[in-house]
Amino acid sequence: MQALKALVILMGVMIVAALAVIVVTIINRSQDAAQRSGPYEKEITFPAGEIVGMSSGPGEVTLRYRLPDGTEQLIVIDTDRGRLRGVLGIVRP
Repeated sequence: MQALKALVILMGVMIVAALAVIVVTIINRSQDAAQRSGPYEKEITFPAGEIVGMSSGPGEVTLRYRLPDGTEQLIVIDTDRGRLRGVLGIVRP
């Protein structure tokens, strides 16, 4: 009988501990999400040239950019994180 009582107490303590872990995890993840969704201020430097087109999709902006020598690039910017995702050169045969 005493073993059963000890087992019930142990399981109760484990349930309370698991609940505490869940609550702390939820709080930490909500704080991380609030920090990621906050505004940012970022500068991205482009070479000399001009923007000749632009399109946007979920979480990104793509700029069609013409350099002074006439070649063109696609510049992809991650708007969720405020950083340059990549530059693709356009080659015409």
